[in-house]
Amino acid sequence: MSGYLEIHWTTQLKEDAVNIVHDLLDAGLIGCAQILPPIESIYLWKGAVVTDQEVKVLLKALPENFSSICDYICKIGKEDVPEVSAFATVACNPEYLSWLQELSRNSR
Repeated sequence: MSGYLEIHWTTQLKEDAVNIVHDLLDAGLIGCAQILPPIESIYLWKGAVVTDQEVKVLLKALPENFSSICDYICKIGKEDVPEVSAFATVACNPEYLSWLQELSRNSR
C-alpha cells in the first residue's frame, strides 16, 4: 500500500464531531483528525436551496477501515444523509504511514 485515506465528513455541531472523533480514535479506526472552523455549505435539500453552517472534519485512516468509519458516522451522526468521502493519498511521509499502520495493528 502506498498511502492512506483522508476522509472528509461534515456535521452541524462541533460537539458531535469531537465525540465521534474520540470514538473512532478509541476504536483504533483513525490515526488523527482535524476539525475545521465552521464552513458555509449551500446545497439542495427536498427541492429547496439550503444554506447552513457546518463543521468540516478530516480523518486520516487506512483504506481497510473506511467501511467501519462510514458505518459508524452514518449510525451515530445526526445528519439524514451524511457526507463521508474518502480520498486516497498517492504519496506520503513513510514514517507517517508506518505510524498509521502500527495504530491499526495495535487496535485489532
